[in-house]
Amino acid sequence: MKKKLFIALLTLSAALCCAFGLAACNLGGGGDSKGSDGIWYELSDDGSYAIVTYGAYKQEESVTGAATYKNKPVTTIGEGAFKQDTYLKTVTLPASITTIEYEAFRDCNKLETISFGTNSQLKTIGQWAFCSCSSLKTFTIPDGVEELGDGVFYDCSSLTNLKIPDSVTTMKAAVFTNCTSLTEITIPDTVTSMGSGMFFGCSALESLTLPYLGSNSEDTEHATLAYHAESSYSNQKLDNLKKVTVNGGVLGKNAFYSSHVETVVLKEGITSISERAFYRCHELKSVTLPSTIEEIGEYAFADSAIPSIELPETLTEIKAHTFEGCALESINIPASVTTIGDQAFYCAFNLASVTYEKDSQLTSIGRKAFSMQYEIWWDVEYFDYDSESKLTTLTVPEHVTTIGKSAFDNLTALRYLNWNAIECRDFEVHRGSIYSRTTVDGPFNKVEYATSTAGCKDGIIANFGSQVKKIPAATFYGVSNLISVSFGGGIGMLNRVCESIGDYAFYGCTGLFDLSLPVTLKTIGAYAFYECFSLINLYIPSTLTTVGNNAFYCPKLVEICNDSSITIHVGGSQTLEMNIYSSSSGSSKLFSYGMDGNDVYTFYQDGSTYYLMGTRDNTAHGLNLPQFVFKGNAKVSDTYIIHAYAFYGRNDDTIIISKPEAIAEIQSNAFNKIKNASVFFNGTAEKWNEMPRSFREALDWENTKYYYSETQPTEEGNFWRYYYGAIFIW
Repeated sequence: MKKKLFIALLTLSAALCCAFGLAACNLGGGGDSKGSDGIWYELSDDGSYAIVTYGAYKQEESVTGAATYKNKPVTTIGEGAFKQDTYLKTVTLPASITTIEYEAFRDCNKLETISFGTNSQLKTIGQWAFCSCSSLKTFTIPDGVEELGDGVFYDCSSLTNLKIPDSVTTMKAAVFTNCTSLTEITIPDTVTSMGSGMFFGCSALESLTLPYLGSNSEDTEHATLAYHAESSYSNQKLDNLKKVTVNGGVLGKNAFYSSHVETVVLKEGITSISERAFYRCHELKSVTLPSTIEEIGEYAFADSAIPSIELPETLTEIKAHTFEGCALESINIPASVTTIGDQAFYCAFNLASVTYEKDSQLTSIGRKAFSMQYEIWWDVEYFDYDSESKLTTLTVPEHVTTIGKSAFDNLTALRYLNWNAIECRDFEVHRGSIYSRTTVDGPFNKVEYATSTAGCKDGIIANFGSQVKKIPAATFYGVSNLISVSFGGGIGMLNRVCESIGDYAFYGCTGLFDLSLPVTLKTIGAYAFYECFSLINLYIPSTLTTVGNNAFYCPKLVEICNDSSITIHVGGSQTLEMNIYSSSSGSSKLFSYGMDGNDVYTFYQDGSTYYLMGTRDNTAHGLNLPQFVFKGNAKVSDTYIIHAYAFYGRNDDTIIISKPEAIAEIQSNAFNKIKNASVFFNGTAEKWNEMPRSFREALDWENTKYYYSETQPTEEGNFWRYYYGAIFIW
């Protein structure tokens, strides 16, 4: 209203001037309204200072304002003073200016530069002051300015260079909205209040430094980057923003939710990252955390592209879902962390390395903490969700007392497991920790356990550290790919403290063939090694006093060196009389030899009969069955019997029988549960049919296809190749 009244009076005054031919007219404040510089002025109501008034432009490209008018300092560029001046390109303002008011230069679409006198006194730049100055390229805000009003640089589409001094404390909404040429902005730490949508539409913005996220420095807990990046009428994000530095406050809930940012630097003093802060940041490459961080919220980095992160020593907990489904490749857990929450690294398929700092205080690993058993949810799109796990080595630190259900489920690349937990008390034994979704009726009602989904193709090698006091019940229940277990913690070290192995600890570990029990062991629980089909021999220490029911139901266990005073009962369908002896009497009947640099085969000698028990390392790289029995430096037999369960559950791609007449018999389940193998048989179809029925049935898996060829394969391998279970005969 004031502006319209002023315009009306100005128009009326001009008309009167023309009508009466007056040489001069007083336009507000008294006296001549046009200064010697050709700019229109008026005095303040009290006459103490001068104001550049509306219509001040001269229709010239360059304007230099005077410092005084009628001996009064010019302190204010009034409302709309140069608004819509389509000639103006360069403006020089005197140091005396303290205030640039509402829309002072709005729509000056040719204005390119504006400068201020030395020791400028400017304090405030009002709302929309330079709005739509589409040619304005650079702007240096004078030191001393305390406030930037709403939309000050709104639609300044050519603005590329801007400096904000430390004197600024307040920045209102939409200050830089649609500044489409700005690539970098630094907001000083002195700013304590910021309005919404400040950077909305800054499509070229690549780097942004903020004192905090949110509207004010006192309330940042729920503030987000979107608060600054979005408009009230759009969900547009800063698509080209690559780097954000935050100097203080609390990183609020959803702080960077689904943003395109690649690098985030959080400065010292920030203590908390709220939940979902970087959730679904699919281009995130680096986050630098300060040493002051004490808390990281749930889902903070879930479904993000973060490849690595250095966690500070001040952190005591990795909360549930923190890194769920992210692209994390490695993580080092600080010694200060005591808890890893449920699903903390769930489906982080790229995770290849998990290490713990020395003197780790970790006590609890939550349910599915490192599980890679992906389950489809309607709103989840994890990185590489259809990929295989890459984690090859897993460590359980010494102070861990609690491990949740399926904590290490479906780690299909797992090769080495280092268990250092001194006394793990709570293991959720009725579900186990490494398991698949296969459900069976067993000693626990509907126990879910790990089949081949746990461990790499060549199997898991587990080592229990030298300070481990007990093995919890059901620790490796049903982990079929567990092939080796030792106690000691490293080369030249022995475990001299472990006294008990819990019930069902190694139940159903069908691939376990290498087992070295601790020398101080006193108790083996019920079903501890039940259905360990690959176990051939075992040493029992003198300290053992108690063995639970069915602890050893191992049909291939044919030899025990028993130094204890108790009798060991072995169940299963052994076809041989067991060789039981002590260290002071008797000797082993087992021996091994290698063949063609591949598997080392183990034989058991029963008089003049030799039984092929399996391979010494139980890893999978193809079976080429022996053509005879070799012991020491001599061949001792042309034939042998393949013992029951000899190659149960292996993952070999091929089984080659190059001399079928060397195999006198194949006993039950010798090749049962073999996965992915194709059998190559040296002979014709007629010769195959002449083999004993038991021999053929041992290799006759469900859906087996028979393909015959009368010719030997060439070096190029022009033999038949078909799918799983096919038998090839040449």
